[in-house]
Amino acid sequence: LTTVRLHAASNGFFADEGNGFWQHIESHFIALSSTCLPALKHVVLHGDWGFLLHNNRSHSLMKRLLDAGRRVELID
Repeated sequence: LTTVRLHAASNGFFADEGNGFWQHIESHFIALSSTCLPALKHVVLHGDWGFLLHNNRSHSLMKRLLDAGRRVELID
């Protein structure tokens, strides 16, 4: 597995961007930056990830991916 693609489309599971929402997003990014996926090199974010990119909580998530050697690509 060298590439993982995530889509930002809302699925209605979270009513807002509260703590439960961020814990869910963080769990994805922690898993994607872990050593459990040694061949992973590319994370593609589809859709509107503006909520992530413009939120202070996201900086550590993106840094974690980059520090793990993952390339992050945004696609609308």
